[in-house]
Amino acid sequence: MRSQSGDRMTSDERRAGASLAALLALRMLGLFLYVVPTAPRIQAGPKVPLREVLLDAQLLRLNFGIFSLHLIQIAMFVVMPGLLISSGNLSLTQHWQVYLGTLLASLVPMVPAIIYADKRARLKPVFLIAIALLIIAEAGSFMGRGDFIVIVAMMWVFFVAFNILEASLPSLVSRVAPSRAKGAALGVYTTCQALGLFTGGTVGGLLVERVGVGGVFAFGALIAALWLLVAASMRLPTRMPSWGLAVPSRSLGA
Repeated sequence: MRSQSGDRMTSDERRAGASLAALLALRMLGLFLYVVPTAPRIQAGPKVPLREVLLDAQLLRLNFGIFSLHLIQIAMFVVMPGLLISSGNLSLTQHWQVYLGTLLASLVPMVPAIIYADKRARLKPVFLIAIALLIIAEAGSFMGRGDFIVIVAMMWVFFVAFNILEASLPSLVSRVAPSRAKGAALGVYTTCQALGLFTGGTVGGLLVERVGVGGVFAFGALIAALWLLVAASMRLPTRMPSWGLAVPSRSLGA
């Protein structure tokens, strides 16, 4: 009897919780319909043709950048597990410790770099330095691919550069894209990112098979150097404008 009573109380509590959730949902719906003010209409400009988005010189540089970044990343990690085994005698079950450790350590310089770039309007110099770090990571891995300490150090350098670039690129696309084509620009950007992932895996595997591990890092350094040349001529806005919608306090019952 006590067990049945306990089950019945639990069922009642569940019904009460569901009813409360439904009432709160209806209240929020009412607030949304009758309290939250309607945003003012903004005069729409002319539509931007997709061709213009695809051929925009600044967006092309950024799209090439995200393609290159993920190509290098995937190609590098095609060979990294084998290097950790051969140079450090690590079993596959221990690799996560190296990846996690270097990733977390890379956040130490990455966060101040992003803050500095935004606060001091130094985004382009920080961006170019991060690409240069990619070159260092790939070249260093090529030269020290038999040394476990060098491999781990270069992995850390890679993650520092990768995190800065991965955080900066979407923001740059939003700043550079025409206001009426930001969605299209981000769609093209995401497509280039996926193509980079696919190409990195394919090229990385072919290079390992035909020229060995060193060829993967040499190719990555070459792609990063090409990206640095392409990015050096970018023209970027220093800051991104922002807008806000004021909500009268009386509308919220204050």
